[in-house]
Amino acid sequence: MKTGPITVVHITQALGGVEVAIKNIIRHLDVSRFSSVVMLPPGTYDFMTKSDGQARTVFVPYERRINPAHDLRTLAITVRELKRLRPHIVHAHSAKGGYVGRIAGWLLGIPTIYTPHAFSFLSSSSPATRRRYIVLEKMARACTSLLVACSESERRLACEKIGFRPEKTATWVNSIAPALLHPYPRTYDFDYICMAGRPSYQKNIDMLVRVMALLRGQGLAIKCILAGVGFFAPLEQRLRDMIHAEGLDDAFVLLPWVSHEQALGIIAHSRCYVSTARYEGMPLTVIEAMGLGKAVVATDVVGNTDCISHGLNGFLVPLDDSQTMVNRIVELLGNEALRAGIGEAARQHMIGCLDITKNIGGLEALYCKTAAGEGPHGTKI
Repeated sequence: MKTGPITVVHITQALGGVEVAIKNIIRHLDVSRFSSVVMLPPGTYDFMTKSDGQARTVFVPYERRINPAHDLRTLAITVRELKRLRPHIVHAHSAKGGYVGRIAGWLLGIPTIYTPHAFSFLSSSSPATRRRYIVLEKMARACTSLLVACSESERRLACEKIGFRPEKTATWVNSIAPALLHPYPRTYDFDYICMAGRPSYQKNIDMLVRVMALLRGQGLAIKCILAGVGFFAPLEQRLRDMIHAEGLDDAFVLLPWVSHEQALGIIAHSRCYVSTARYEGMPLTVIEAMGLGKAVVATDVVGNTDCISHGLNGFLVPLDDSQTMVNRIVELLGNEALRAGIGEAARQHMIGCLDITKNIGGLEALYCKTAAGEGPHGTKI
């Protein structure tokens, strides 16, 4: 193993929140102690730019779908590139990157960290599919030196559903930089609520449309801006069909994949932020909305519950309970003092607990221990 800074190779498909999470890590690691490389599919993201030039990139054609022949080829490429790079640690992220990365690290004897960013078994409504994903996760457990969950709920799921021993797990929560929370120019001259996320099973677009239909049914002219439509959006057409069928064409503004700065600007000038998600890892857009002083109304699910304390710095509503979400939104829209108070409490929580400039040291310590062959509590990996 080479000397010098600890080299960490991140393996990922780098989509949406996972991309932002990795970018945040790379930007804030101590460059005198850590060197970063990102292995990701070609034609997706320019990490050299998005991580302020602090990461090298290696392109490997990972695919989301399970394709044994193609996956074996990408595994072979991953092994070849890791042999060339000779890193101290592999940090494998999300479903496909997490699986291929862990197997490659195990084959080469490289300590390998896995961060699920929401387990794949949560991504299907089919019990049979969920069971298959759980079996696959259990099979890869032996290839994982350390599971680093991005929320405490995710760590508990790893132990309860996948069977990880607690001493083989740690939690390092997704965090953001306060520097992101500067004033943004206003783009739209109308009142709106907003949400960011691809139209997908996870983001639960059916509930979002029902919420807007109920709001309009109460005579509220508020609009909803949904950012992130159009880039790997499997349910985009379903979303558009539902909006049209409900007569809500003038109630929604559907934006394609916008820059991070644009998304933050949209959130900054919203009346409140909503999340209808069925599950999350640790939702960065919710954290960003909180940091921008927005009151958040979100579903009471894994990930959301790790950053929102109901009634204190936001509101949690039961999954698919559209009417309760509408009631909370109406309450916030009609009570400026409540909205401002909840928003300020949210901002203070983000600054106090979810500031990456304060939290990055915890991940650096885990990297150092993993490179030395130790678990989070000093136990041998």
